Amino acid sequence: AEDYAAATPSARSMSELVDFLDSRPELPFPDVTLTPDGDCYAEWRGVPKRKLSIEFLGSGDVRYLLSWQNTRHPDRTDRLVVTTTADALGETFGPLAPLTGLAA
Repeated sequence: AEDYAAATPSARSMSELVDFLDSRPELPFPDVTLTPDGDCYAEWRGVPKRKLSIEFLGSGDVRYLLSWQNTRHPDRTDRLVVTTTADALGETFGPLAPLTGLAA
């Protein structure tokens, strides 16, 4: 969707994204864009007011954001931002997956 003429896709970023998608077949396919640095940015929107965004960095790290509706204040959104390594993403993300509302 984004068009960055100067961006060269990072092979490592793409590889880490594919590995994550292969390890999480219960997730629907995300919207994927390329950042100006050439990193893959994947985004899933679940039930209303729930979102998962993961940026797969060429360094082998990932940054992800989980957001969901605050149950006590429905007009507010709770957000959790995590930075980890791509090879630890499955372990780090696993316990938080129910927050996405995406799991089948």
